[in-house]
Amino acid sequence: MSTTNSVANNPLSDINPADIESIDVLKDAASTSIYGSRAAGEVILVTTKKGKAGKTKVTYDSWIGITRATRLSDLLNNTQYEDIKNEAVLNSKILGGNENNAAVASALFFPSFNADGSRVNTSWKDQVYRDAVSQNHNISISGGTDKTRYFFSTNYSKQEGITKDNEFERKRVRFNIDYDVNRWLKLGGNLSYNNTFNQAQNTGSLSSSGLLLIGAASLALALPPNVVVYNNEGLYNLSSTGTTSSGNNLFTNTLWDPGALFDNSKCTSSNDHFVGNVHATITFFDGFKFDSNYGIDRLRAENITYLSPNLGSSAYATGGSSTKYFYFKNLQIAFLLTDVLVTIIIFQHWQDMMFRSSKIHPGGQIKPMLQILSLKIIRGPGEQ
Repeated sequence: MSTTNSVANNPLSDINPADIESIDVLKDAASTSIYGSRAAGEVILVTTKKGKAGKTKVTYDSWIGITRATRLSDLLNNTQYEDIKNEAVLNSKILGGNENNAAVASALFFPSFNADGSRVNTSWKDQVYRDAVSQNHNISISGGTDKTRYFFSTNYSKQEGITKDNEFERKRVRFNIDYDVNRWLKLGGNLSYNNTFNQAQNTGSLSSSGLLLIGAASLALALPPNVVVYNNEGLYNLSSTGTTSSGNNLFTNTLWDPGALFDNSKCTSSNDHFVGNVHATITFFDGFKFDSNYGIDRLRAENITYLSPNLGSSAYATGGSSTKYFYFKNLQIAFLLTDVLVTIIIFQHWQDMMFRSSKIHPGGQIKPMLQILSLKIIRGPGEQ
């Protein structure tokens, strides 16, 4: 398990690396004696930066970069594709004993032409891959007086994937404050909020189907180059089943169009993570100290998958969400007893969890572009 500023949480990815002051690891008895069975392996203690007395300090750092897919396979152009495919068709005809049988085709792959009369030569890699831009920005403000110290930071990060319609976005805010009321009473608090959003295209293969069916990266290598991306109406050049059209080729194409897949499917996941705690330290006299810590850890996750009927099948939507609340109270009393420091720690932790899931297969759809499902409820016998 891991703790951040005495709050048990996970994962560490929610913590901005720029905010980390120190990391310590507790093992064996040192961890289980404090955190119980949850620390059966080890405990990672993460301490974030705090404000220091003095002039207010403002820092800003950022970076931006571009990622590009390199060393992709060189693919056949339109003419090479047709020649090799038709050679395979002819060889199959000869090996099948049908060399002189006019009823068996000797060629199945033929050129398509653009409106200007040029031959279609589509680079499907350009329909899948892109130059991906990534950026990261950090701002922090810290300072205080001898009695009050504060630290505030915010982070924004966005990373585009090298395949289209794939991106990751994160927003983070953190604030802590410490206040010395007097020589025997100290108060403090920590707040952090982390939001992530991940969007990806439907890249796997369908169950009981071929590996190349809908995987975007595989489609860039497998689709025929002599087929156009868009038809004369400017729409995706799809067959009646939602797969890529075969053009003038005399075969049934079972592969999906990656652009249509990107635009007509939705796979997203998002997380909201809030952690807050307040603490107080009372020093009754030298050698006798009382620490109290109370906090809450809230994590909400949501996943949504959607497929439009524009791809040739009925629309469907699946989704799920979970919300977890983790509450805790910590009480620590430390005192010196004949030159021996005795520490008594009392923990009270409890949590609430809620899960929801849905799966919808409607009979129709009002507006595919709006992703509004039209549902019909069929009641069973005797149901009102």
